[in-house]
Amino acid sequence: MENIKDYTLSALTDWFAERGQRAFRARQVFQWLYQRRVTDFQEMTDLSRGLREELAAHFSLGALERAEVRESSDGSRKYALRLGDGGLIETVLMPNNT
Repeated sequence: MENIKDYTLSALTDWFAERGQRAFRARQVFQWLYQRRVTDFQEMTDLSRGLREELAAHFSLGALERAEVRESSDGSRKYALRLGDGGLIETVLMPNNT
């Protein structure tokens, strides 16, 4: 399954055109992804249910999945995040005690 965020606006416009959809659909989806930051295609309520289902069947949204969280005594948190390809990345959130 492809990550929809790997598509440029032009490439997504082409994808819609191949399916007989008008070009403005790609702009609508970009707004949902990058302005409204949806996490599920079903949240794209100005698209038909059928189109949302087609998007969900063809694309993933590329969201990170929280695999593990470790909290330290100083309040910092270490997160292990799973990528779409199964790989893991780690990040640390440090408290600001100012």
